[in-house]
Amino acid sequence: MRRKRKAAVLVTGLLGTVFGGTARAQTPFADAVRAAEAGRVDRAYALIQRAAAAEPDSAPVQFWLGEIATLKARAAGFGFTGFLAARKARAGFARAAQLHPFNRDYLQGLTEFLAQAPGIVGGDRDSALVLARRLRSEDDVRGTLVLADVLRQGGAAERRRADSLVAALLAAHPGDPLAMGGAANYFGLTGRPGRGVPLDSALVARDSTDALARYGLARLLVMERHPRRAQPQLAWLLARAAQVVAVAATPGAPGRRFWFSPADAWLLLGRTYRQLGVADSARACYRRALALDPGYAQARRALDSMPASASTSP
Repeated sequence: MRRKRKAAVLVTGLLGTVFGGTARAQTPFADAVRAAEAGRVDRAYALIQRAAAAEPDSAPVQFWLGEIATLKARAAGFGFTGFLAARKARAGFARAAQLHPFNRDYLQGLTEFLAQAPGIVGGDRDSALVLARRLRSEDDVRGTLVLADVLRQGGAAERRRADSLVAALLAAHPGDPLAMGGAANYFGLTGRPGRGVPLDSALVARDSTDALARYGLARLLVMERHPRRAQPQLAWLLARAAQVVAVAATPGAPGRRFWFSPADAWLLLGRTYRQLGVADSARACYRRALALDPGYAQARRALDSMPASASTSP
């Protein structure tokens, strides 16, 4: 399952909106979200399961069960643990959408899960297409991006349709941050990161504090094998990790979902050093990612794949 570039909020703003002030500041629900924001996926997953069991009729809690269980499934990779987490993610998204069928955030969460997950854990591409078209009828930007993401996973004709939808979206919404960032992500997912770099670069130039654009730009530059250009973006993010947290926007807010944690930034930084042939620095970055998130399968694979001998800096 992939991460989607959407909207960012500061931790304090998120908690104030989701939990309605300080009255619920110490509930398992609130603590689960805080743990997820900090990249502590295992703790977040344990807490959100407790919260979901206690509040089966709370759509926000069930929605966050879907979000956090998706993080857990991604971190765990293939295997029994990832399978169970993915099944819980589907249940959470489906329950939230059942409780509030007209909430666009819950609809998007369920649609993306159905499109991305294997059938064995509840993925259903046909249902995802139906829901994506419904979302598009209510929210042109978000719905078009979700529909394009579903279509790009199909045959050649559907992939061409997805391309045309993204091109039309950019033409219809020039300068819209969500359209630009979503299109940049789309180009990365379709193996054309070079087409996304100018979009994220423009967002960073417009707002130097846009953490999402900086992370997206760094990710695309790593894909393009431009490590030295990516490193300043990652350094900026890591220097502000305690202040700038990119998380899911609260239900009802525009943009909704995007996740990256400091562990993700460390993983990307490690990849830049590996591209530069500086193996010791790459290993150190991968270890920092694993220290923050011990279950981070991508970081573990990256570290395990490093050659035995250390390289020196050119």
